[in-house]
Amino acid sequence: MKDPQILILDEPTSGLDPNYQKVFRDLIFEEKSEGKTILLSSHDLLEISNCCDFVTIIRDGKVIASQSKSEIEKKSLRIIKVKFNVPPSIQKLDGLDFIKSFESNDDQISFMISNDVNSFIKFISDYEIIDMESENSNLSDTLMEYF
Repeated sequence: MKDPQILILDEPTSGLDPNYQKVFRDLIFEEKSEGKTILLSSHDLLEISNCCDFVTIIRDGKVIASQSKSEIEKKSLRIIKVKFNVPPSIQKLDGLDFIKSFESNDDQISFMISNDVNSFIKFISDYEIIDMESENSNLSDTLMEYF
């Protein structure tokens, strides 16, 4: 086989079992480490998350986003679960720009917020908090926001 500097791959792991998908990813990393450029087209968001440094999102034949994976990850939403002594009312949560969605379960609310963490902290500081945990959404979740 030749030794091309640019590899163009269209859905390369489609139909492969998980073991061979990992073997393929290892080959991709090896090629990247040799300084090769790899153009990868895939619907597998986990594959994109694991293999790509730069992401271009195409919808209906048009580029809707094109940026580094780290830039996309900076825009990712955070999931924050807060257990309140007395939770805020649903009416107070509606219309807050920094809260993209929420799910209420008795005294615990799971918030999906933008990266405007300061506004969120200011808002919840008016309430007695029993417990709180935070996690970043993964790249797959962030990419799904474009569709």
